[in-house]
Amino acid sequence: MQNLVRKEKRHVIDEKIFGPGIVTYNNYQICSDKSFDEQSENLLEDLVQVEYENGYLIDIGWYPECDPNGSFKLYLIKDYNWDNPVKVKEVKNTDEIIRVVSIYKAYIMKCVAFVLKKDSGMWMESKNHLDEFDCAGVWAMFGMDTKTKEIVCLEVGETSNIKKELSSDYKSMVESLSKVCSKKKKFRKALPWSEIIYGNDGETRFDAKYRQISQQCSEIIVCVVMRDDNIENRYNTEIKQAWDNKAVYWYPAPTNKKRCNVSQWAEIRKLRSQTDKK
Repeated sequence: MQNLVRKEKRHVIDEKIFGPGIVTYNNYQICSDKSFDEQSENLLEDLVQVEYENGYLIDIGWYPECDPNGSFKLYLIKDYNWDNPVKVKEVKNTDEIIRVVSIYKAYIMKCVAFVLKKDSGMWMESKNHLDEFDCAGVWAMFGMDTKTKEIVCLEVGETSNIKKELSSDYKSMVESLSKVCSKKKKFRKALPWSEIIYGNDGETRFDAKYRQISQQCSEIIVCVVMRDDNIENRYNTEIKQAWDNKAVYWYPAPTNKKRCNVSQWAEIRKLRSQTDKK
């Protein structure tokens, strides 16, 4: 792909999301505050290309080109084998691009903890590398919404033992797939983009959350964001991942204030105030 970037043009995607990859091409000028119809000339097949040291690259384009009814396609390529991409995802917006890039980087860096795919109404294990993460760190869970087909960041967590915590989450999702929800209980919504959690009488937020996640998604991918024994580093990484990816089930408790910057915590407090008035 020839580098045709013009310095005077303003890119509207943060190149930091691709790190540690090297952005070799960036002609992404699609503004999130405009409709695709208003900027069809920017809907190009060649938008972004990022190269990684181990032979992987991420390529982003819009297909069909200049067609507002099209979509973004993100390719994960190994050793320039364009005929057989490792992964291909279609998404509709910049937020989804950020989430898919996070997933692709986990594949590149061999940091995928497990993958579940739904087949005939049952969860089938596609990958399970939990034994490799018997350590402290931060993880992020992504899912494909069954109805909208969008890639959603579901949850982010820091923990003293990734394997132990995710094994519990894994078990909850698999076992709760067929459980019925009466919607008699409604848990407080945490953030502007949060998913409302409904539960049964006596059901904990944890159980209701993973039942809802299990029933909401057709595919679940859990990535390990970092391994680190330093709890402060984990706190900082958790809030950044949850905030940047708009994790819809992440719930910041009042004790999490130290994890947030001033503007983030102000937004959380504002939302809670509005919620309390309802």
